Amino acid sequence: MRRIFADILLLISLFLFPWWAAMLFGVAGLFIFSSFYEILFLGIGIDSLYNAPIAPFHHFQFVITLLAVFLFVIAETLKRRLRFYGR
Repeated sequence: MRRIFADILLLISLFLFPWWAAMLFGVAGLFIFSSFYEILFLGIGIDSLYNAPIAPFHHFQFVITLLAVFLFVIAETLKRRLRFYGR
């Protein structure tokens, strides 16, 4: 039930809040829930809504999606290695 509520909150934040606020909710979800794949869909949604090619990234359009994948991998690795993170 909590995960469904978090998914609804992410969906609402995707449309109502700036992209960085939605990503903060996603990062919080990474550490609250196990295997929070929803952050990957959040990254795709943010890139779909606010997509703009960025010159320093050689006009790569999916920067937030790449950031979401990076954060997901880092969080899952940290959760396995941290002693105080209980499953």
